[in-house]
Amino acid sequence: MYERIPFLPVTPAPNAPDYVVERDHVHADSYRFRFTVVGRGLFPFDMLRYEGCFPADTLSALRMDKGETRDERKASREVVLEVSTANSRYLPCFDRWRSFGWVVKSDA
Repeated sequence: MYERIPFLPVTPAPNAPDYVVERDHVHADSYRFRFTVVGRGLFPFDMLRYEGCFPADTLSALRMDKGETRDERKASREVVLEVSTANSRYLPCFDRWRSFGWVVKSDA
């Protein structure tokens, strides 16, 4: 069960959790984190490798594609990502996401 991490900023949004990063304690030394990035245009696939993350669901994986039409390419998209790590205080690299033109939801 995912839990809100108390020391992180919050961003209220309709039909969305009120937190930036959520954490699930999977095993004694393993945690799973979820966070949402928002952006438009090309998705920075290199960030998946850098953060060690992957799309949280099929819809998020499909949203990584910039789309076929001009309107789809200009539209802002939200992608939910997951990370598995032993670090219980993991945070995504906010500034690096911003450098690619995408932001972690709290900065959106």
